[in-house]
Parts: sequence; C-alpha cells; structure tokens
Amino acid sequence: MRAMGADIVIAVELNADMVGRYFRKPAEATDIKPLTRAGRVGFIVDRLQASLAVMKSGPKSSNALPSVLDVLASSINIMQMHIARSRLAGEPADVLITPRLSHITLLDFHRASPAISEGNRAANAVLSRLTHFLEEQ
Repeated sequence: MRAMGADIVIAVELNADMVGRYFRKPAEATDIKPLTRAGRVGFIVDRLQASLAVMKSGPKSSNALPSVLDVLASSINIMQMHIARSRLAGEPADVLITPRLSHITLLDFHRASPAISEGNRAANAVLSRLTHFLEEQ
C-alpha cells in the first residue's frame, strides 16, 4: 500500500486467534445426525455431512478428534496466518486490527452479526492509535 502512495496503512488480521482454537472449550454441537445411508457412497456422504456439522458447531467434547475438514480448515488458517505475519514483518502496518473470530467457523454465514460486533470492538480498540496518526498528518 505504501508503494501506491498510502500515508497510513491499516491492516486487519482475521486469523489472529484461530490457531489453537481446538484446545479451548468447544461449543456444543447441535443437530448432528447419525450416519444412516447404506453403501460406500452413502457412507461417504454421511461422513461429509457429519464433518460439516461438526465444523459448523465445533467438536462435541474435549476428547473428540477433529474431522478431516477441521484439519484442512486449520491448516489453511495456519498458512494464511504465517503469510500475513511474514508480510507484516516485511512491511509493517501503522495500525493492526485483530478481531477475535475463532468462535466463528467457515460455515457460520448466519453469524454475521457477532462477527460485525467483534470487528467494531477490535476497531474501537485501536481507534486512539489511528487518531494519533491522523493528527500527525
């Protein structure tokens, strides 16, 4: 952004608290249907639906192993976090906004309101620093 002429760079890191979210107390799973279809294809479809339901609501207990989709989503989150951190190390932002969104998963489209509220909270937390930069200009 600085190369494009920006005086103040504001970065938002959405994956700031994603790593380790499975070590925290899990949310209660809701409406996870038992495997019911017969045959190999039915079994695969049932497992995929069960994995998506767990991914949406989190593991049932602290002893539950993450599903394949959980592992895949976590590895993508870790990769995105490392890319963001290396980019920020090379070109630091003036203000970094880090909302805590680990309780919102990939399929929680219906939870936009809590995500927006957390974004507002995180932005308000750095507002004084942003105001400081604007006053210097």
